[in-house]
This record gives sequence, structure tokens and C-alpha cells, in this order.
Amino acid sequence: MDSLLENQKTATYISEEDLNPEANQITEIRVVNAKYKVYVIILIILWTIVGTTYLPDAKAKYDGAIAAHQNKEQQLAGLKQTFNQYSTIETARINLEDQNTTNSIINCVNDSTKSERDACIGNIFTWKLQILSGQLNTVISYLQMWALDSEKMKIDEKKVLKNLDRYLTRNTPGEALSVQNGTIWGIHIWEPKIVKHIEIWEGDNKRSFNLNSAKIEAEIVFENKDDLITFVDNIEQYIIKEKEDRILYTIDEVTYDIMQYDEKQSTKVWLTAYYFK
Repeated sequence: MDSLLENQKTATYISEEDLNPEANQITEIRVVNAKYKVYVIILIILWTIVGTTYLPDAKAKYDGAIAAHQNKEQQLAGLKQTFNQYSTIETARINLEDQNTTNSIINCVNDSTKSERDACIGNIFTWKLQILSGQLNTVISYLQMWALDSEKMKIDEKKVLKNLDRYLTRNTPGEALSVQNGTIWGIHIWEPKIVKHIEIWEGDNKRSFNLNSAKIEAEIVFENKDDLITFVDNIEQYIIKEKEDRILYTIDEVTYDIMQYDEKQSTKVWLTAYYFK
């Protein structure tokens, strides 16, 4: 009996799990499946949080980036178009400053009747200056603008006096023996001022200068209205051949009694002269 009890104590214990290994595997599978279900639920919760919290912001940022990119592309296209326009204008300006072209325009403006001038200018513009077609006044203004500053004075008063006396108050500007259309009694030149600061690129170099203006008050005696009209035409529709003597004016005001148009009158003329410096 004692021997049997001793053998029972030393015998290896076999559990139910050892007797049924399939049941153990089923239990492990159930545990694993339960873990995966928990993981899936956690992932679904996380995706829900991300989808409702972060994705709308990300989508909005993405849409904003796309819109900004499209806007930049439109701006770039606009800049390219503007650049091409300016390049064409610059080419026209260079052609305009060609001496032969300038002389042709001056001859058309100064020595032709209105109908002849239009046809003459049209041929020149078609040839070299297509972009300036229909802008004769702009071309005249550009060619009339020249330097007006002086080393000793803020404005070259001597040039202003010469311009008025030799050109504008002559029936044939520039000819010393030409009959005068008016007699200058007095001139007052105001202090110049800066109209606009301009910066342009010439290749890799930037050049800066100012567009200046100066008010001029002149008292001129005209014999009749025809002389006054000739004076005005000389300002607006005549280009002085000597470029150093050119001045671009605009007429601001003229005091003239039209009722006494056939009589001699002392007339006040207010002008603005423009020049680059």
C-alpha cells in the first residue's frame, strides 16, 4: 500500500488541457480574435477622429494651395503678357529715336498739311512703329521732351527764353527772319517740382531719374486771334529740329478776350514745362 501511494505521488500529473489540445487552441484563437476586434475598433475610432478633425483642415489647405498655385500661374501669365507689351514698346522707342525715323516724323508734322501729315505718319507707323499707330500726339510729346536743368540754376531760364522767342512766337519757327506772331513782354518761371520718380532696368543695371515740371507765366501781345492760334499750334503741333532747343509744354490757361479777336491784346499764358532729370 505504501509503495502504491508513493508511486502515485511521484507520477506525472496530466491536465485536461493536455488531454484536449484542440480546446486550448480554440481558446487562444478566440483571445486573438478578440484582440484584433479591439484593434479594429480603436483604428475605427482613430480614423473617425482624424476624419472629422484633421482631414477637413487638410482638404481646405490643399484646396487653398491649388487655388494659390492657379492664381500665381495667372499672375505669371499676366506678367509675361505685360513684359511682351513693354518689350514691344521699348523696341518702338528705340526705332523712334533712330535719326532717319525722327527726321521723317518731323518733316511730316512740320511741313505737311493735316491730310498729308496723317498719310505720311501712317506710312511711318506701319513701317516701324505699329504699336504707336494712332498716337501721334504721344510721339510728338516724346520727341519734344528734352533736358531743362542747368548747372547754375534749378531750371535753364535761358533755354526757355530762346524757345519762346525764336520758335513759339514765330510764324515759321526756327527762322530768324520769320515774322513774329507775338511779342513777349514778360516771363515768370516758378520753382520746378518732381512729378514722378522713375526706375527702369537697362539689362542688369537699374537707372533712376525724375520727371519734373515747372510752371511758366508769360505775358505776350498778339495782334489778332490768328497769331494766337499760330502760337498754340507751335506748342502742340510743331517739333523743333534742334533737339537741344525742344521743350514739352502743356497749356494750362490763356486769358484772351474773344470778343476783341481782331484787336491787339496783351494775353497771359500759363504753361507747364516737363523734362527728365
